Amino acid sequence: MADQRIDIIEIKSKQYFRNSMTQATTTCERCKADTTSRPHDDPRTSYPAIGTVIHGTMRSQDLLPAWLDVVKTHHPAEYSRIMADIPADAFDNDDHCFWTDEDSGVFECSWILNEDLFDVLNNLAPPWTYFGSHEGDGSDYGFWPSWDAISDAVNDKEILEVGDLSEVPDNYTGEVFIVNDHGNATIGFMREGGKFDECWAVV
Repeated sequence: MADQRIDIIEIKSKQYFRNSMTQATTTCERCKADTTSRPHDDPRTSYPAIGTVIHGTMRSQDLLPAWLDVVKTHHPAEYSRIMADIPADAFDNDDHCFWTDEDSGVFECSWILNEDLFDVLNNLAPPWTYFGSHEGDGSDYGFWPSWDAISDAVNDKEILEVGDLSEVPDNYTGEVFIVNDHGNATIGFMREGGKFDECWAVV
């Protein structure tokens, strides 16, 4: 049962980056580039950091609390909603029926991980990233750049790719993908007047 749950998670993580990218590019321009706080009607408080959330385990008893910590930080309302469906004493007992009993708990646990919580985390992902397992390590769960989606967007001229901000044309406004000589990558939004708002960067 545990292996089946993880297989579902890994499959979804490979497919979800396109949905994450689409959502990111349909939000308002102010939301797309704001990495510290979300304005007006967006309930998220901030973007999660790119990188590992939890590594080296596939146990639901480990994954669920780690993933919930991210939601608690970045979307308290969703955290409260999900927690209402989890027995209050489950986190204190690895043998609780919520984790182990197929008749009374484990199917609900699987649904929370694979469907509800997984979708919430991908909705929290920064633009052009997804939440899921790392391509090189199936037990490394976190937020990762959607390189294929970014490449497609560059080819479709949805994002401007440059090697340095000095290469951005005058009067250009829109999303910018910067890749320097060392391979460091940055995504951000160029505003009127030449102000660049960095969304995320990876080395």
